[in-house]
Amino acid sequence: MSDLQAQQAILVAVASFTVLCWDHTITFADEVDLIWCKHKGLLGYLFLLNRYITPLGFVVNIFALTLPTWFRERFVTSDLKRLTLNC
Repeated sequence: MSDLQAQQAILVAVASFTVLCWDHTITFADEVDLIWCKHKGLLGYLFLLNRYITPLGFVVNIFALTLPTWFRERFVTSDLKRLTLNC
């Protein structure tokens, strides 16, 4: 993955997270009325689990993409190719 592709991946992840946060913000009042104020069955708990675990996954993904060690595999692979060509 090139540096440009890495930057694009980070920007797409941040943009997607922004859209998700915007969706949570504009639908929160409906969520309170339809989910929080009513008796919750299995589907209600699954909805809440999906709604609040997804942003956590986005944060972990963005964090992983910004780590300098994320691209270590690329350097190891290129080093191995260089070593095999020198032999």
